[in-house]
Amino acid sequence: MCFLLLAILVPVGAVCFLVFARKRRWCTILGAMLLSLFLAGLTFFYPVLPWAFDSLTDWELRLSAEIPGHTVTLVQKPGFDFYNSSFQVTRLDGKMAKVLIDGDDDRWWNPEVVHRSGRIYFVRGSGQIGERTSYVDPKNDIIFSGYSRRTHKISGLEFN
Repeated sequence: MCFLLLAILVPVGAVCFLVFARKRRWCTILGAMLLSLFLAGLTFFYPVLPWAFDSLTDWELRLSAEIPGHTVTLVQKPGFDFYNSSFQVTRLDGKMAKVLIDGDDDRWWNPEVVHRSGRIYFVRGSGQIGERTSYVDPKNDIIFSGYSRRTHKISGLEFN
């Protein structure tokens, strides 16, 4: 819905700008300012707009953690709608495997890696660890995808 609203308002603002630019410059400036404030407000309240901007700029988040024999990287990219979050597991020989965390995720702001109780948690900006927090457990050879609540054996992944 927000995307539809944006698709309607931007052309309307552009037409207003072109029509009033010649006659009333102060109206044009005021209209442009109001439209900018409105779009900024939408960005604050609706997470879909950062996704749209990130899609245009090829934004990507990568956060890595080392475990014996592997590097596990949290990768987040803009998808068809919202973000795709996955773990990319790379062996020492360079072969990689992917584990989907969430195919319809929100953007991760200020993510970090937290080591606790032998596990490596990938947490979002708040830093809280809950039952749906994704983690890697190198001792038990496990990757846990928090959103889907699926457990994957690292040694059982298909490396290409």
